[in-house]
Amino acid sequence: AIAAYLANKATRPILAAADAVEKLGQGDLDIRIAVEGKDELAMLGLNINQMAFQLQNLVYNQAVQTEQANFLSLIASARDQKSEDIESVFNRAVEGARELLKADRVVVYRFNPDWSGYISAESVLPGWPIALNDKIEDPCISQHLIEAYRKGRVVPTNNVMSAGFHPEHQQLMERLKIKANLVTPILRGDKLFGLLIAHHCAETHEWQQLEISFVTQLAALLGIILKRLSFLEQKQTLAERASQIKDITLKLSQGIQAQGILDTAVEEIRSAIKSDRVVVYSFDENWKGTIVAESVGSGFPKALKAKINDPCFADRYVEKYRQGRVQATENIYNAGLTECHIAQLEQFAVKANLVAPIVRSGQLLGLLIAHQCDAPRQWLQEDIELLSQVATQVGLALERALLLEQQKSAKEFLQRRALELLMEVDPVSRGDLTIRANVTEDEIGTIADSYNATINSLRKIVTQVQTAAKQVTTTTSSSEGAVQELSKEALRQTEEITAALEQIRQMSDSILAVAQSAAQAEAAVQQATQTVAAGDAAMNRTVDG
Repeated sequence: AIAAYLANKATRPILAAADAVEKLGQGDLDIRIAVEGKDELAMLGLNINQMAFQLQNLVYNQAVQTEQANFLSLIASARDQKSEDIESVFNRAVEGARELLKADRVVVYRFNPDWSGYISAESVLPGWPIALNDKIEDPCISQHLIEAYRKGRVVPTNNVMSAGFHPEHQQLMERLKIKANLVTPILRGDKLFGLLIAHHCAETHEWQQLEISFVTQLAALLGIILKRLSFLEQKQTLAERASQIKDITLKLSQGIQAQGILDTAVEEIRSAIKSDRVVVYSFDENWKGTIVAESVGSGFPKALKAKINDPCFADRYVEKYRQGRVQATENIYNAGLTECHIAQLEQFAVKANLVAPIVRSGQLLGLLIAHQCDAPRQWLQEDIELLSQVATQVGLALERALLLEQQKSAKEFLQRRALELLMEVDPVSRGDLTIRANVTEDEIGTIADSYNATINSLRKIVTQVQTAAKQVTTTTSSSEGAVQELSKEALRQTEEITAALEQIRQMSDSILAVAQSAAQAEAAVQQATQTVAAGDAAMNRTVDG
């Protein structure tokens, strides 16, 4: 019996270990072996228990990773197309992340252009403070820290009370009842958009690598979605801006006066880029400037007709702007401007500005300037390109208006010269061929020269006609006697021809008489011969005249 007892006692741990291993193989990861003593069998039990624990953690982690992967896939498959849709993406992201992390709060902290921020999305368990839409001024977020976040810094804090935070940041933690937090950056391209932050409020929490990796992946995914939406927005914006530039260019091309072109430009640009003011700053010959056109929102100072003298402009900037420089200033107080320059801008409440040159035929005429007055502004690339392209179109429109004005002046000058020429040559229509038109070095001068040549030719012709008329008159007078003698001779010849005709008639009568008497034929022939001879003589005299 004792032997059996000892044998049973010796084999019981082995059988328990075998049974535990079998159950582990069947998937029962909760099985554990009761360990007694410190012998080899006890060590075997400890190892089996450790293996079961590790397997249990491995399976749990795999299940969690699967859930996380499915959730990330769900967020990635979002087909949101507009910027306002990003809020719904953020809301789904923080809600799902809080559930998977079993955290008390998950938020998206979004930066403003001045690096202040606010909570734009939040998922929080009931009973804990709500931070949504809170504007948070956090002095701990320095430029150095912002740059660290931009480079991918991730900060897990297991216990915020012992983390040595800045007092004001510590007060923020206490106000929101935060015991532990995990902070990861959300990057849109290479720019820091905001932070994805998980909070444990009930108690401190030791952040696991699996949790840190998940939140980091989710933040990166949100950045990708932001970039995709930015691309879609940029594409749509570019199409809208192209249409806007086309419309503005068309309106500018319809202007025929310089002031009208400038007024159209400032109104259209302010509407397109939604700025507080747009002005045209025109230079004189000494590079002193005057605001000659302005479109400004209500509540802001008017700058129209203001004269501004920048003594540094001629030496430092004229050539740069003439070559096409476009200057975007997001905050005049951080741009390294001189106190004098800042004072000039402050009188018009300027916080940010965007400047493009107006060039006509290589000459810098002035500057097209957009002002933001309510706050600093991060000028978008499409804003910069629109202002630059419209400034170029303004220069072309002004050049076209100048050409039209020159053509109008030239036309009026030609019309005036043509009228003067008509008045000069009007006496010619009344027969005065002594007139000479004034010859000038223009198109009308060429016509006047032709007029003079034509009048000179007419004058020569008239002179020749007058000379010929005198000669005809003289010839007619000297030939009057000869004409009268010729008339008498013609009358005499007419009488002789009449006589000859009478003789011919008589000859015809004689011929008719031949038929009456043969005896009289010879006498008639002789008489006819004589009559013909007499007629021939009369005709010969007439011809010989």
